Amino acid sequence: MHRAIFLLPLLGGIRAAVMVDPSMRSFGVAIKAGSCKTGVEQTVFEHVLSSGSDTGVITQMWHAGTRGDPRMRIYVDSEVEESANSESNNVAIDYSVSLAHGLAPEDDGAWPWQSERFGHTHNMGWYNRYQIPFQSKVKITMTCNVDSPFWFRVAGVENYPIIVGDLQLPSHAKLEIQSFNATVNINDLVTLAALNGTAGLLTQLNVYVQSSSAYQEGCVQATLDGSHQWISSGFEDYFLGSYFHTMPNMELGLAGFRLTNSTTCKGDMPNSLAAYRIHSPDPLLFTKSLLFQWQPTSDHTDQCNYKWPPTTPPSIHGSDRTREQGSDSPPPTNPVHVQTYAWVYKY
Repeated sequence: MHRAIFLLPLLGGIRAAVMVDPSMRSFGVAIKAGSCKTGVEQTVFEHVLSSGSDTGVITQMWHAGTRGDPRMRIYVDSEVEESANSESNNVAIDYSVSLAHGLAPEDDGAWPWQSERFGHTHNMGWYNRYQIPFQSKVKITMTCNVDSPFWFRVAGVENYPIIVGDLQLPSHAKLEIQSFNATVNINDLVTLAALNGTAGLLTQLNVYVQSSSAYQEGCVQATLDGSHQWISSGFEDYFLGSYFHTMPNMELGLAGFRLTNSTTCKGDMPNSLAAYRIHSPDPLLFTKSLLFQWQPTSDHTDQCNYKWPPTTPPSIHGSDRTREQGSDSPPPTNPVHVQTYAWVYKY
C-alpha cells in the first residue's frame, strides 16, 4: 500500500510531516441560523469514535452571528457522562468566545486579522484551530447571555496526531484551560496557572485586565519542575511589544493586544487590555510541576530580574500576596481586575 505524506502548515514555515493513516476519518458539522437561548446550555455537537479508532482531535471551530459573549464548554471522555449532572462543573475546556479569541468581552475590535491559532474574520466572526484531543467521545455546548441566532462549524479527525508548534504530543494528551478571574491589588503576585504531579506544556495565555492604575511594569515568571525562569522583562514585553502607550493595537501571529486609553496607561486613569501570547516556538515544558505568575505593578520590583546571572525572587510562591478568586482576603484598596486563560496540555 502506498502511503502519502502530508504537511501541517504553519504561518511562515513547515510544522511537521505526518504519515497519512488509512484509519484517519474526518468528522464535523455546520449549523445555519441556530437559536441560542439566554442561560440555556445547549449541545451543538457530539461525536463518538468509530470502531477501531483510538483517538480523535477537534481541529477547527468557527463562530458567527452570536450577540453578547457566548460561553463554550468542550466535554471529553468521562466529562461527557458527568455533564448530564447539572451540578457538575468538571470540564477542562470552558471559555467565553471573546477572550479565547483575543478580544475583550463583547468587543468587536478590529477585523480581519489572524494569529497562529485563531482569527477575527468579521465583527461577529471568529475561528480557531485549537487541537482538542479525546480518547472516546466529545461534546460541545454553547450558553448565551442574550437570545441570539448563531452560525457554527466544527471539524475534526480521528486517529490524528496532536501537533503543537514543532512538537508531536503523546496520543493521551489532554488540553486544559486554567482560568483566573479576580480583582487583585497592585503589587499582588498573581498565580495564573499551577499544576503538580503531571507532565505537560503551557502553550498559550489569553488576558483581560481592567484598572485605574498603571500595571505594565510587572514581570512574568515561571517555575518549571522547581526551577525558576524569568519569562519577560515587563507585561507588554511578554506580548512581544514595547511601551504599550506607543502602539495600543497589535495583532500578529504569536502575540497581540488592544489597549484602551493608551496614552494614559502609565498613569492613574481607567484603562483596559485584551491580549494573547502563543508559546509554540518557546513552549514552557515541565515533567512534574508548573507555576506561572505575574505581578501587576507600576514600580521597579523584586519580582523582576535586572542582571546576569539572574536573581531569584524572594518568594516565588507569593503566598502572602496572591489573591485567588473567592478568597477571604479584604477588598483591594488599589484594584486591578485580571481575567486569564492559560492553555495547558497534560500528558
